[in-house]
Amino acid sequence: MSHQFLRQGPVGGFIELLFQHLRRGLIIRARLLVDNADHFRIGVGFAGRGFVDGDYRGFILERYPDGAKPGPLVTVDGREVGTHDGLIGYTVGQRKGIAASGIGDGPWFVVKTDRTANAVIIGRRDDLVRDSVSCSRANVIRPDRFVDGEARGLAVCRYRSRPIPASATITGDALAVRLDEPVQVVSPGQLLVLYDRDGEEVLASGVIEE
Repeated sequence: MSHQFLRQGPVGGFIELLFQHLRRGLIIRARLLVDNADHFRIGVGFAGRGFVDGDYRGFILERYPDGAKPGPLVTVDGREVGTHDGLIGYTVGQRKGIAASGIGDGPWFVVKTDRTANAVIIGRRDDLVRDSVSCSRANVIRPDRFVDGEARGLAVCRYRSRPIPASATITGDALAVRLDEPVQVVSPGQLLVLYDRDGEEVLASGVIEE
């Protein structure tokens, strides 16, 4: 199956990143399933050289030991209300495992992790809502769609999430996306993919920063 054919399919936005990670040894397995000419499914196991025993936490901590370093638990308005036991244990949108005191009834959610301050930022469900997304490492599959400066399409912000009508602009290797309606839990580090208006062709993708 040709590289060009793959880029024309619904997973085209992932193909270049997939090849890059394969070359760098950051993927230990990859499986492409072709259901029909218009429907692809791809399964990828991300890890690194030397990863063999399935211990993801141990694998990460071996390379980033500071991931298990305790730090402050801070509300979105800047109040320090507890401590966390390492950033590795927290993801945006997480509700469990938040040991805070003096902040009233829950639920509380992880809104952001701050590696510079080694802090976990928590807030209410409404604090997870976003109507714009900034991405780095933009991978533009259809630059012709951006010739007027802005492209319209459908943005998918996380795996299996509902496509949202959106506008996108490219500046250097940055992808800025404005969503027509707000969404909850946009997680930094995940891939945002911008499809055309029909949801059939990938126009661009990028790694979510905020």
